[in-house]
Amino acid sequence: MTNNNLTTFVGIVSDLVEKTTSNSESYINFSLNDKVTKIDTKAWQTTMEEMNEKNIENGSFVIIEGKINRFKDKDQIIINRSNEGLRIRLINENDPINIDQFIKTAPLKDDIMRSYFREKISEIEDAEYKSFMEQIYFDYENKILSYPGSITVHHDYKMGLAYHMYRMLKSAHALADVYKDINRDLLTIGVLLHDIGKVKCYDVTIDGVSKGYTLENDLIGHIAIGIIILEKYELKEDKKDLIRHLILSHHGKIEYGAVVPPMFKEALILHMVDNLDARMTIMEDELEKIEEGQVSDRIFFLDRAKVYKF
Repeated sequence: MTNNNLTTFVGIVSDLVEKTTSNSESYINFSLNDKVTKIDTKAWQTTMEEMNEKNIENGSFVIIEGKINRFKDKDQIIINRSNEGLRIRLINENDPINIDQFIKTAPLKDDIMRSYFREKISEIEDAEYKSFMEQIYFDYENKILSYPGSITVHHDYKMGLAYHMYRMLKSAHALADVYKDINRDLLTIGVLLHDIGKVKCYDVTIDGVSKGYTLENDLIGHIAIGIIILEKYELKEDKKDLIRHLILSHHGKIEYGAVVPPMFKEALILHMVDNLDARMTIMEDELEKIEEGQVSDRIFFLDRAKVYKF
């Protein structure tokens, strides 16, 4: 929608930060997001204090009047100050806009993932493991089924954490059909608990939009938080040690954030399917941005590799 050479934009705020120009003037930089696109946005002559006065923060659903500017072959939204002030505000109940149209969500319904997780837990053969998992999973099921899998890297959308676990669980049990002597109970437990700490890492709105990281994440991190959560539930120590190892080793290498490398087959499979699904998701996202016959730019989270669409 356009008015007086201005265009109206609607979306969700992320990556909100105050910066300074070469002339030492403050401005606000953020990304405006919908289900598909993410566009760099700049509000000149503006401070974070003014954003706070307008109650605008990461995760806010806003309406903007601005102009499109082309910079380094990419579009960006420019919000200039007018006599009426800064042309950005929160969406309110009088606006005929449905926020669900703008929230990127996992491509699978939560009921499907919930049913699959519960099915796999019901198939756990060891009675002690099964009782343990029923307690811990059902305590956190609602958050698992609504939280993002990350803030920026992969599965960074509503229900992303559950979708990540869903695809991992499918892959893990498929591999258990290939390799002998795999403990399927531990595979199920490892997949469903390896990122359980993330339910305390992200500040999430009631609509399932991430506002950013929590202080607990910054101070402790999701692996350590997962171990802390684990300790609240009773299980024999020898069995709990195996689950601790699954959580502590799922990043694979010390330099990638693992506390220890995988030391048994189920831990190795967990690490591999975690890494596979993360990298596959990044590749899928990049392939959506290009046309057939095109090669992408280098992708940092794929070790600076490019992807080709055919």
